[in-house]
Amino acid sequence: TGSQGQFIEIKMSDSPAEIAADMEIRTFDIFRAARRELRIMINGNECLKKNYLLREKFETILDECYIAYELGQDRRAYAFMEIHDGATDKIQTYRLLAEAMSHFAVAQVKGKKLLHELKVYIGKD
Repeated sequence: TGSQGQFIEIKMSDSPAEIAADMEIRTFDIFRAARRELRIMINGNECLKKNYLLREKFETILDECYIAYELGQDRRAYAFMEIHDGATDKIQTYRLLAEAMSHFAVAQVKGKKLLHELKVYIGKD
């Protein structure tokens, strides 16, 4: 039902490894902000404390965000080790970095979606 502002934050660079590293940091910041806002809402909003289904929906989005972030970390770590070990197959390394960035992108969208949903909930509270 329209845009919710979930764009992906990517700092462009000539190095895919640097792009993935920056995305990892930005993604964790988004996850941390979403988690913080959810905890504040759960601890400070009596209606949300009593609404198990909505709380579960918010928690699920946060879990999906973190799972995608962890998958991105995993792929980035493998790519880092390939680079560190001097792998000659650059295509495989780039594939791993692309997978990492894709997971980070999903995590960013999930985190921003949760932040948006919490703002909407506050407006309706």
